[in-house]
Amino acid sequence: MKVENDYSGTFSCPLCKQKSRFYAHQLLYSRSHTSFYSVDCNACAKHSLWKEFIQHHNGTFKVKLIDPITSSAPSPAEDMPEDVRKDFLEASLVSIYSSKAAAALLRLSLQKLCKHLGQPGKNINEDIRALAKEEGFSQRLVKAADTVRIIGNNAVHPGEMNDEDIDDVCHGLFQLVNLIVSTAITEPKKWNDLYDKAPESKRLAAEKQDAS
Repeated sequence: MKVENDYSGTFSCPLCKQKSRFYAHQLLYSRSHTSFYSVDCNACAKHSLWKEFIQHHNGTFKVKLIDPITSSAPSPAEDMPEDVRKDFLEASLVSIYSSKAAAALLRLSLQKLCKHLGQPGKNINEDIRALAKEEGFSQRLVKAADTVRIIGNNAVHPGEMNDEDIDDVCHGLFQLVNLIVSTAITEPKKWNDLYDKAPESKRLAAEKQDAS
């Protein structure tokens, strides 16, 4: 939708997080079909700054938040390793300005995550192929890892993907990294905790039976 000069409607305010009526006042319009708007939220009476620009590949207009700096990316999974979390949070911050940069950082976080899952961490493709052969690492996780790897690689290679396509999938990449952490780290941890609560004598008998 293209905003014509001043405009009112309903939106989700990035400041108070409420769905509210708003009034948008056009501040600047450039010949490159880019406009800037100050948006007043009726719920909290605060202002946010938005940029409206044309997507040249399909001719439609898109609106992007400029200020305040905020991110719609999901929070990192609870059991995400600290070095992986650091890149994940940095990707979340830069995603406001560049989906390509965020995708590249998420690829890096995945490479570090592979190391926590027992792989060398030097060649991400080889690490994923090795994980695919491990019991418990499902094809769903392999597909999720490959998606982050491929889009992260293509984000830094000119002509591989349109910027708009990367914008469209970037949010999903955060979810895929969280999925891998949840399935490969959190779930086994919960299963082991439950198993450890079973009577020791019964566990030892079951393990002896499994070994035979």
